[in-house]
Amino acid sequence: MSAEAPISFAPEPLPVAEDAPPWTVLVVDDDASVHEVTRIALADFEFEGRALRFLNAFSAAQAEALLTEHQDTALVLLDVVMESDHAGLGLVSYVREVLGNHNVRIVLRTGQPGQAPERRVISDYDISDYKTKVELTAGKLYTAVLTALRTFSRLSELDDHRRVAEATARALRRFFPAELLRLLDRPALVDVELGDQQELEMTVVFADIRDFTARAESLSPAACFDFVNRVFVAICPEIRAHGGVIDKFLGDGFLALFPGSADDAARAAVAIQRRIATLELGGPPLRLGIGMHTGRVMIGTVGEPERMEATVLSDDVNLAARVEALTKAFGANVLLSEQTLAHLDRARWATRYIGVVEIAGKRSPTTVYELLDADPAQVRASKEATQASFQEGLVRLAAGEYSRACVRFDQVLAEDPDDEAARLFLRRAAEALLAAVYGRRPS
Repeated sequence: MSAEAPISFAPEPLPVAEDAPPWTVLVVDDDASVHEVTRIALADFEFEGRALRFLNAFSAAQAEALLTEHQDTALVLLDVVMESDHAGLGLVSYVREVLGNHNVRIVLRTGQPGQAPERRVISDYDISDYKTKVELTAGKLYTAVLTALRTFSRLSELDDHRRVAEATARALRRFFPAELLRLLDRPALVDVELGDQQELEMTVVFADIRDFTARAESLSPAACFDFVNRVFVAICPEIRAHGGVIDKFLGDGFLALFPGSADDAARAAVAIQRRIATLELGGPPLRLGIGMHTGRVMIGTVGEPERMEATVLSDDVNLAARVEALTKAFGANVLLSEQTLAHLDRARWATRYIGVVEIAGKRSPTTVYELLDADPAQVRASKEATQASFQEGLVRLAAGEYSRACVRFDQVLAEDPDDEAARLFLRRAAEALLAAVYGRRPS
């Protein structure tokens, strides 16, 4: 290699900052003199205020180890013929295909161009440049290195931007799940606009932690948030695993949507109740009420141009919330409307008729059922064993036969004292009986 002076570029290179890390250049050649000449020719090289740091390998095998260890390598000056006629080309394949490193620039240098014809190498291998050692003067080496580092710098910047964009996208998905985008028929979040909406049939599920207010009174604000988040971390994956999407969190509860089938929602509800039973959070056993209703809902974006969110709007959404609220009165884990029951695979699920319920804001009463599959095995078995008496009690109560209704609900409670729904209906039947006898309800 000649002692030709390096080519000058304008503007002049920036001074090297003391804390600026050097560019890592790996020289791979089985000829020790090539390493020394390369170092001398590039001794004063600077780019973007950064000097060079040289790594040296005398075989492709050594180069593989160094590239694995030094992943910040910006440039490889690579001989083609070393321990084998195509060792250098094998290293190129290793870098691109095994290491998956597509940023590091590779300049092939060969003293035997016949061993690796230039046109085929440039066509078949991902390299930056191909030079014979005869033509690679100090000036051309300088140019090749500068060009390669400039490309590496731009690729690294693009990689940084890509990583930031991917991290931002992951963060945004926590606030606006990809499932909601699909429901809105929008390919990407940037395509969402205020007022976007779709009308779809789906099962709406509301869930709420029971007696949370009483539990929170004994907790600090930090402990309160920790408690709620531990619950959600445990149960929310069950929503996604069964085809649902969480529309929003509601303090100590959430609203979830199941666009696929009502059976998906039922499976999720059962899985959640089983997961709740395994949680050890301190204090009394955790209970979660779940209500579900199936119907037509409008899913869309609401707000204003600078602040919007996706939500669902319809009377069916309100009804699902009311069904969930009934779980408190009936002491049920999961309640569902007759519309949801109609969409279920009836042979798959065990349910109990709870009755026709007047719901605030609804002109027509709603028929409600309890999903027994969501109960612990012993509780479910007790409810199934007393189901005949329970159902007859409801029939007698609806018919105004309050005395007979009391007898039936007493029979249920004799076998299952923890049946809160039976206790509630017994009280109603007793109050109605007293009102019939005395002409008023007892104070």
